[in-house]
Amino acid sequence: LSTMALFKSSKQLAALPTHKDKLLGLYGLLHKNIYAVAGAQIRKIPANQDMLKIKVMLSHSDLKRFQSMSSSLTYLLDKTNSQVIPLNTMPEEEAGGLLCNSVEPTNGDISVRFRKGTKNEKDIFVEVWKEGHGFVSSLKVTEKVSAVYNDFNFGVVQWSKDGKKIVFIGEVPEVANYKPHFKDPEPKKDDKKDEDKKEDGEKKADGDKKEDGDKKEADKKEEEKEEHFQDEKYLYVEDFGEQNDSKKLPGLFVFDTEENTLNQVQFGEKLPKTTYPSHPIFDETSEGIVFGGYDNPIKKMGLAFCSNRQ
Repeated sequence: LSTMALFKSSKQLAALPTHKDKLLGLYGLLHKNIYAVAGAQIRKIPANQDMLKIKVMLSHSDLKRFQSMSSSLTYLLDKTNSQVIPLNTMPEEEAGGLLCNSVEPTNGDISVRFRKGTKNEKDIFVEVWKEGHGFVSSLKVTEKVSAVYNDFNFGVVQWSKDGKKIVFIGEVPEVANYKPHFKDPEPKKDDKKDEDKKEDGEKKADGDKKEDGDKKEADKKEEEKEEHFQDEKYLYVEDFGEQNDSKKLPGLFVFDTEENTLNQVQFGEKLPKTTYPSHPIFDETSEGIVFGGYDNPIKKMGLAFCSNRQ
């Protein structure tokens, strides 16, 4: 089946009009997960000799991470009527690799797993698994979220009614970029030449002269600005304390299992900077999100054991 699917996809690529479209199609094809059957175990059930328990081992290849993963599918086979009953799909867990797991509650056929990176434990990957199929897709989200809260204080992972998206509270990564003091200042761009300048060397119009003068004044003011010695990376950020000392900047995130995308909900000026989102859920349409929040101008202790502490 995999060979036939690959052959069909190659025929579709050949029919694309441009070379660019073919490369994009090939890139998408290579990033689809590849899996193969690695073996099977068949055991009789002592209580019923007509029933067999079949465990099929699958080997998956995630080409985005160049990583091989394993999972197993378990079935019950009734020999009397040849009926096959699927039981579950179990990914093979790596030691200490799983951060969080959530199963779609309505049908239970899709699960989302947050894992640490194998080469770098600070990396976070989101994996989508499907019952009866195994691994579906993965996405590296380290640049957008550095931790998934999934606790009593800020809420757990919640699914949309259509079973396609999840919403959760996670840690927004701290600022990683900074400007070293010994770095040479970047050269300024040359002023644009006047396109309306005549070939005979005629002087610029009075309006052009005024614009040039305004630009020089703006450049002069920009040079006079004093640059603060302290970079944003080194500014102290208060945490919530009391078993929440790793939580500093909570953010609200939405992951789409079909599009394999993660986005942070941006509130802008609609939500004060001292109000932190918590316990989000989807509405009935699976488009809107309802959530609570902690309005703490100063992050106080007590969220873990005594949230009404003054």
